[in-house]
Amino acid sequence: GCYHESSEWYSITHSGLDAMMQAFISNMEEFLSLPAALQNANASSYEYTWRVAANDLYDGLGTAGDLFVDTTLKALGHLKQLHTILLLCTLAIMGVLVLLLLIPFKRQLLEESVRLAGLLSLLPQVSRGAW
Repeated sequence: GCYHESSEWYSITHSGLDAMMQAFISNMEEFLSLPAALQNANASSYEYTWRVAANDLYDGLGTAGDLFVDTTLKALGHLKQLHTILLLCTLAIMGVLVLLLLIPFKRQLLEESVRLAGLLSLLPQVSRGAW
């Protein structure tokens, strides 16, 4: 929770997550260096863990994690939108290129279709019953 300005925990809880995490690691290292008989909940180096780390540090890390996930998902959404736009632009450019490649052959296609129509008109008419 929020500590009063006169509390020994006030300065550390208002110094940010990095300071709280450094203090947590320092206190845990100190706690683990104690003889086994003194490693209990009454140890002064353990007090930080249950007063600050269990509340403020835990909540702060949760908030930081949520913020990271939200920021990452937002960035991925923008990236997805960008990729969609780039895909549509690429398809449009490809369509234009295909049209530009086929336009020169339009005249040849028309000439060939006129020639084939002329050749087909020279074929004799065959009645359907003859088949």
